[in-house]
Amino acid sequence: MFSRLTQRIDDPEVEIALTTILAYGSYLLAQSLHLSGVIATVAAGLMIGNFGMRTGMSWRTRIALWSFWEYASFLINSVLFLLIGLQVRLGGLLHIWRAAVLSIAAVLAARLLTVYGLVPFSNLFSTKIPLRWQHVLVWGGMRGALSLALVLSIGNNFPYRDQLLNLTFGVVAFTIVVQGITLKPLIRLLGIGESNDDDYSRSRVRQVAIASAIAELEGIANRQLISRPVHQRLRNELDARLNSANTAIDSILGDNQDRLSDEFRVARARLSNAEKGAIEQAMNDGWVSANTASKLIEEVDLNLTSHVPAIESPVPPNAQRLIETWIDEAERRAWFLFEATR
Repeated sequence: MFSRLTQRIDDPEVEIALTTILAYGSYLLAQSLHLSGVIATVAAGLMIGNFGMRTGMSWRTRIALWSFWEYASFLINSVLFLLIGLQVRLGGLLHIWRAAVLSIAAVLAARLLTVYGLVPFSNLFSTKIPLRWQHVLVWGGMRGALSLALVLSIGNNFPYRDQLLNLTFGVVAFTIVVQGITLKPLIRLLGIGESNDDDYSRSRVRQVAIASAIAELEGIANRQLISRPVHQRLRNELDARLNSANTAIDSILGDNQDRLSDEFRVARARLSNAEKGAIEQAMNDGWVSANTASKLIEEVDLNLTSHVPAIESPVPPNAQRLIETWIDEAERRAWFLFEATR
């Protein structure tokens, strides 16, 4: 419903206000039903971030929304760490240091079992995650704002609230200080993300960006927001840049058959997902029975596995950006922790 509402509006300020209402409203609704308001807010954010933004928001709105919530995230993180710093007493934390060590060990063990136990199964159905990256996933599981928000939401009359507060702070402090500081050396030791973006990555991003600009240009032209001569001139410029990017891509792929096969595999997987989505929609609309839909989906999966070569990429997509994001977040949280305990 929220996504349908944003589809009818193309005003960044209004849509930002709607996302704020969604976040706070989901929290209040969950609280009134005696459920977790924090988890409800996270679920609402996942829905609007992974579905609503793609289907109901223009690029102009997305950029404004990202900027707003990036600042909001920074502000909320600052407030949370300051609040935890005001309520935690270092003496109480030192008094239960054995329990804190056990909590940290339990968190690390759970992370280890989850990653090493479930990733081999996920590799059977999606892009394979190399073992080196599994090590990073285990050690990169840093806790922060969500853990603090959950423990701070516990009522003052809750039994052992102070102990839970101290234990949560101890786990968060360990993950931010120890894991955050050692994550970059671990990545360097494993030899991940050492090289910068290559010509192919830059050309592909340039290609996608220009295509997006063309789509936006056609949209404003169809709404008669620009004159025909301006539209034609801008379209010629964009077409020339897109042809240049396409030529560079063709040249690179011609010299690298492994990269071509890998891109082919990813493209076929996306097309297969689109086919399966259409089949499910047809079943929901009553065109075919559930049994027939299941057989059709099996045919799509069989067609995918019979035509796509099994090529394991040495590094998952967006690896360098993921590394930089983790490191930046670790440094930011470490600064918050330092300020909160001063």
